[in-house]
Amino acid sequence: MPHPFFSDRDNVAERRKALRQTTVLGPDEIVLWKGRPKRGIVFVVSDVLLIPFSAFWAAIAGQGAIRTLWNPANSGGFFLHSLLFLAAGSYITIGRFLADAIYRSRLRYVVTNQRVIIVNGLPGGKVTSVDRSAVSLRLEEGSNGRGTIRLSQNDGWDFFYLAPLHACAFSSPHLFRIKEARKVYELLRSAGPAH
Repeated sequence: MPHPFFSDRDNVAERRKALRQTTVLGPDEIVLWKGRPKRGIVFVVSDVLLIPFSAFWAAIAGQGAIRTLWNPANSGGFFLHSLLFLAAGSYITIGRFLADAIYRSRLRYVVTNQRVIIVNGLPGGKVTSVDRSAVSLRLEEGSNGRGTIRLSQNDGWDFFYLAPLHACAFSSPHLFRIKEARKVYELLRSAGPAH
């Protein structure tokens, strides 16, 4: 049985509690759908380039740190620099996947008849609320039915696809790798903008 951190099973009570604590629904607002992003380690297209680059970076930085340890007389103060580059390379190679998984484990999505709500359950997290009348939808669907629904066409980070944190807020709001993405997409389209 997978650890709950990596499980896609949804704890309904936990989700309702998070929604009540962070979001106040309007008197005429009706919840049409609730969900969450895919949990666990997730790879995206940009990782094809980022992983080899970051591994190369970390290897070069590690080599520099080892050389300065073996010959401290000729290090010239480069040991600290090497460690900083090694830490950055390690984060880009491995750490960002863990940070992203932790971030996504606390995300909740809610679609109402008036807006799309993205609830970040981390301490100090925020609630992003997108008015349905301002939404411009784009669906990216996988063969397993999971997909990402972007809520705006104006996303300048498309290539890197939020490389440091896949589901984070560096770009326009979106519903990241949700189950039954086509169904949610059609729900958003058919309901149309709020009136």
